Amino acid sequence: MDRGTTRGEIPVSFITDESVREGLKDDWRQANKAYTARVYAAAVVLCGAVLEGLLTWAISTREEEARQRHPNRSRTKAGKERPLPRWSLDELIPIGRPVGLV
Repeated sequence: MDRGTTRGEIPVSFITDESVREGLKDDWRQANKAYTARVYAAAVVLCGAVLEGLLTWAISTREEEARQRHPNRSRTKAGKERPLPRWSLDELIPIGRPVGLV
C-alpha cells in the first residue's frame, strides 16, 4: 500500500445493528489515518478494536451456543452471566473458534 493512500471502506453491511456498524467503520477510518500518519501503534490498537467489534457482534448472533460451550468464560466468579460487551478480546477469540467464527 502506498503510504499516501488508505484502504477503502470496511465491508460491514451484513451487520444489522447500525450503531455497531458505524462504530466499526469509524474505527477502521481512524486506523487508516493512523497508518498513513505512521502512528503504527495506534493503527494496530484500532485494528484490534475492529476485530473485537466484529467478534462481539458475530458471537452475539450465536450467543446461546457460545455461552453453553464456555459457561466458565461467560460468567463472573459469583456465577452470574456477564453481558457480552464486557467480554475481552482474549476471551472472544477462544470462544469464537469452536463456534466457527475464527
